[in-house]
Amino acid sequence: MVKNLATREELRELQLSFDSLDTSGDGKIGKEELVAAFKAFSADAKKEVEDIFAEVDLDKNGEIEFSEWVVASIDKTSLLTDEKLRIAFSIFDKDGGGSISP
Repeated sequence: MVKNLATREELRELQLSFDSLDTSGDGKIGKEELVAAFKAFSADAKKEVEDIFAEVDLDKNGEIEFSEWVVASIDKTSLLTDEKLRIAFSIFDKDGGGSISP
């Protein structure tokens, strides 16, 4: 759903940052890849990465996929504009009645 509301430019920037961390090129960021990136910025990179994975790895498979990266990284204030929220609402308001039912 987040990918549907993001602009092409936002997704392009997120893809570039994701790709820079996915050094194996397998479409996933592993803990080792993230630790390697964090070593330059943090004395306790392993702890930082564990904390990140606890929050970002939603399916708990030990890897961060692009969809998880988008959810964690996108600027929520630009994503949740009135216009984009109306678009999201309309996706669920299948009959156009102005309400969403179970």
